[in-house]
Amino acid sequence: MSACFTLRPAVAGAEATDRAAPAVAAAARLRARARLRARRLDSTAASVEATAAAADVAGFLLADRAFHLGMLELTGNRRLVGLVAQLRDQTRIAGITELAREGNLAKSAAEHRDILDALDDRDADRAEELMKRHLIHTRGIWAGRAEPDAGALPVP
Repeated sequence: MSACFTLRPAVAGAEATDRAAPAVAAAARLRARARLRARRLDSTAASVEATAAAADVAGFLLADRAFHLGMLELTGNRRLVGLVAQLRDQTRIAGITELAREGNLAKSAAEHRDILDALDDRDADRAEELMKRHLIHTRGIWAGRAEPDAGALPVP
């Protein structure tokens, strides 16, 4: 004769909850850490804004690099962060000196704050759209060319 066990629904539900609790707690910790990191990016965004206002191109590029890599760190994907850091270090931004002379770095810097605000509001769709628009600048005004239409370029 084989043994058969029947769990009462209350026990089965409690066991399922017990098994799910660590995953739920881990997800909550990850979200809390992501929000904390995003708040830390506020000071990085402030550095981007300050260097933009001063037309300090070298300082702006360092602060901008820190901001973008900090945003990518929110994904928890260290390999992606490393690859993007390497690509940024190998990329020349031809139009940025002109942007600084014209006082347009502040516009780019303000976009960082808008992205952080969307993240803080937990508005993923708005954050994604703002990020896409911001990244399109590398193909437009930062490269010394006319700004393409946001819908014209595929940005993942």
